[in-house]
Amino acid sequence: MPLIDLKNKRDENKLCENPDKGWYIHFYDNQLLNYGYKLREDDMLEDFPFLDHIYMRLAWAFLEPKENEYNWEIIDKIIRRYEDKYRFAFRITCKETDDDLPYATPKWVFDLGAEGRMVNGYFEPEYSDKIFLEKLEKFHKAFAERYDKRDDVIYIDIGSYGDWGEGHCCCSSKKDWPFETLKEHIDIYLRNYTSQLAVSDDIIGSRVDTECNDKLLNYIINNNITIRDDGVSVKWFAMKYGFDTLRSGEIFDRAWRHFPTILELEHYGTTKKEGVYNEGWPFLAACEGAHATYAGFHGFPRQWLSENKELAVIMGNKLGYWYCLNSIKVDENISSGNFNVRCFFENIGSAPAYKKFDLKFKLLGEYGEYEATATNFDNRLFMPHTITVCDCNLDFGDVKKGAYKLKASMILGDTPIKLAISDDIIDQNSYVDLCNIEIK
Repeated sequence: MPLIDLKNKRDENKLCENPDKGWYIHFYDNQLLNYGYKLREDDMLEDFPFLDHIYMRLAWAFLEPKENEYNWEIIDKIIRRYEDKYRFAFRITCKETDDDLPYATPKWVFDLGAEGRMVNGYFEPEYSDKIFLEKLEKFHKAFAERYDKRDDVIYIDIGSYGDWGEGHCCCSSKKDWPFETLKEHIDIYLRNYTSQLAVSDDIIGSRVDTECNDKLLNYIINNNITIRDDGVSVKWFAMKYGFDTLRSGEIFDRAWRHFPTILELEHYGTTKKEGVYNEGWPFLAACEGAHATYAGFHGFPRQWLSENKELAVIMGNKLGYWYCLNSIKVDENISSGNFNVRCFFENIGSAPAYKKFDLKFKLLGEYGEYEATATNFDNRLFMPHTITVCDCNLDFGDVKKGAYKLKASMILGDTPIKLAISDDIIDQNSYVDLCNIEIK
């Protein structure tokens, strides 16, 4: 049978909302009043395309105002509100720039003797201080016991070092702590969490010690920690690094083939005011350049969505994997239910998928319906902007002779994966009509 071309059925305008990819919103950011508090209690953001998870960035001081007294309700009330719809991710910080919270690390830690300094009105810890590290690990052990084992927690940011937990000290001492100190912070997370860990690229990209940077990046990647960028469309980055504003593309290149990478837009109001936002197209370019799977923004979600609905859909499709089935080729002279189908898949997204899906086939004819699952199929090998050829051996069992329609569906567990294919050849069970065949 000749090659069957399906490219005329390709549909890149379709919303392909799929698992393990998409947008996140900041519910808490720098303070408890940013940004989710503006949302109505009954606003589930159901009209936000590709919304995957709720992100909470909280200072340690909010959660442990007194030693061994934890205020988990700050988090729990948000989880109760959204847990049936979205997943969650966290960053707990030790240094913020909130005028109402000069001590992001609880003041009682310093009252016990931990060292630190007041810089520009905000207290910066001595990140290598033994008392500080001991109390920090004790907190993370308690946090992990409560949240790490939840199926809906997808990653934890390593946020204990630097301004806003971003891995730099540009708004405080401007000091670069040595590799040994950064390793101590990373190791606290490695000892206490089983969730995917993430760290800002600034922990490497903002430093001037090249030898330390290489050593640190190797340690991060070798311990299966992914990379995020917290500064997309910052004006200084735009002036220095070009349209997509990415400073650390080479750092992302070490991560994206193995772990989902994460982008975060500069404060929405600021980047618009500075003339850097450009209707969000640099954000989309950064998504491609960093091979991002998840992206979010600083700002009230209702405002951002109302002004960026088109971008929300376009970039939502592009984030992570996004598959087309361009064509297939089926064995000629089929005489049984065991035959081969060659599939030509194209990943038009920004990243691979990091979970293995099943590719299931159906034969539907006047004598009945038969099912088979492709062997040797691994969608994790579908790299972005690449066509991958899959030779699928199918065994439908004892199939009666006759004419059949061949269908296929990609599935994760019980969830069908939406392909960029016109809905007019997809049935109600999410199977794509491929071709007619005859078993002789």
